Amino acid sequence: MTMYDPTADTLPPLRGRHWPWLFFTAALMLLGACALLGARAYAGLPDSVPTHWGADGLPDEFSAKSIGTVFMPLFIGAAVVVFLAFLAVVLGAMLPSDPEASAWKSIGRIAMIRSTAMLMGLIGLGIVTVVSDGFLAGIHGGISMPMWPLAIGSALLLPLALLLYWLGARWGRARAAELGLAPSDDEAREDALWISGILYNDPADPAILVPQRSGMGSGSTINVGHRTGKLIAIGFVVIMSAFVLSMALIPS
Repeated sequence: MTMYDPTADTLPPLRGRHWPWLFFTAALMLLGACALLGARAYAGLPDSVPTHWGADGLPDEFSAKSIGTVFMPLFIGAAVVVFLAFLAVVLGAMLPSDPEASAWKSIGRIAMIRSTAMLMGLIGLGIVTVVSDGFLAGIHGGISMPMWPLAIGSALLLPLALLLYWLGARWGRARAAELGLAPSDDEAREDALWISGILYNDPADPAILVPQRSGMGSGSTINVGHRTGKLIAIGFVVIMSAFVLSMALIPS
């Protein structure tokens, strides 16, 4: 399975384009392992099994044992992974492309799409990890489900996303160099304004909201180089950190 991107048809095959599927593969493997454990434990489960856990990590809802109630978390996890994988496949076709873009810029666009697909796979793996945690707690007698994995995953999502896009941009530049492609002066200046290829950072630009980067969809994004934009970004991080900390402090 590969990502569909019309701009890729004009370029030679690029090494490493299938790496985004590693996260999706890991998620499916985790689901499969949990399904095997559940199949072995199913006969010995009580007639009533936990189906929901509260914020304190303790089960607060129970239902009669059935294939649906026991394996529902895995069904949900599988549906999420399949949906995200589908989006990753069609992502290139969904985002508008510039038919007049240079080959160097086209590779940069492919790199950003590749990073987005990897992020989708990472999110899918994270969701599967959480539902697997609940599933395993359920088949082991409804023991408490700790909230710290969710808290840690939430805290790491933003830095991991930035890392994935930074690695994607680096991958794109390396593939372009292999093909002997270099950016024009204007392309190099524009590229330097984007941290990890996705965060716009231009202190000289008076705009707080700027158009999304070409090839990355429509809409606007924040200029983190602007004082107000920086405050908005910091405020978002503070709010998310407070949310994660509150989850981590909930006793389980």
